[in-house]
Amino acid sequence: MFMPVQAKNYLFISFTDPGNSGFSYLLSHDGYVWHALQGGEKIIKPESPKATMRDPFLIKGPDNIYHCLWTAGGKLGHATSKNLIDWSVQSTFKPFGNDTLVLNVWAPEMFYDYDKKCWTIFWSSTIKGLFPETAGQVENEKNHRIFSCHTTDFKSFTKPEIFYNPGFPVIDATLFKTNRRWIMVIKDERRWPMHKQLRFTMSASPYGPWKALSDTITPTWTEGPTVLKIDNGYLIYFDSYSNPQHMGALFTRNFKSFTNVTEKLSIDITAKHGGFIEISDKEAALLRSRFK
Repeated sequence: MFMPVQAKNYLFISFTDPGNSGFSYLLSHDGYVWHALQGGEKIIKPESPKATMRDPFLIKGPDNIYHCLWTAGGKLGHATSKNLIDWSVQSTFKPFGNDTLVLNVWAPEMFYDYDKKCWTIFWSSTIKGLFPETAGQVENEKNHRIFSCHTTDFKSFTKPEIFYNPGFPVIDATLFKTNRRWIMVIKDERRWPMHKQLRFTMSASPYGPWKALSDTITPTWTEGPTVLKIDNGYLIYFDSYSNPQHMGALFTRNFKSFTNVTEKLSIDITAKHGGFIEISDKEAALLRSRFK
């Protein structure tokens, strides 16, 4: 007997340039066609008029509390919610403290480590003078690597450590788990030789060791990867920042072959680097009711 596939509910949280107005919500049943809530207006807004809010990441913790992380200028931002509507007071923290050699902290994500009973936060940073052997591969001194730290309460944090270093500048790491492995998609940030493209690597553990990076899977001038698991595979969303600027996506079932499905997308063309999460029917209905 034919059994219809039950529609899913996916939430996309995103920002728009210049990144000082907050985050928008978009909903989808299939991962391709997205509808902006509240007419595309910002739903999570900065509490300070001069605050930076970029690269939002959304995750549900083991206690069913939602956490939002974001780039907050030279800091990382954090807030929590039980229902995706009412959010806690926004906090910011400097993972490196007041180290003046740290040029930036970008695009945070995190996962809960059930063995260590803590959150592992990872992000992109350039530390001036570190990795001088690859300084000539990038412009504007942005010789990034991926760093990480741990926290249990988002008040105290362990000393940052290198999370991923492929031997050249990388940014925008996104990490997710399949049935058997962890997959990390990154942006190869090299300008000389020219890359500025997405690649991925795999490991049995979120801490590595990581296999050799794949070949590039997107054109040049792409960044901000985010992966969404759908019924028959995975969508890898990315920002294409050459003209015309737009959000694109690849579809893959096995991380061996990839299909560019950008033409199938229906999404706000101003939306940028954000986070995707599957939510329940009840949560989706509540969001639609609250943010008409």
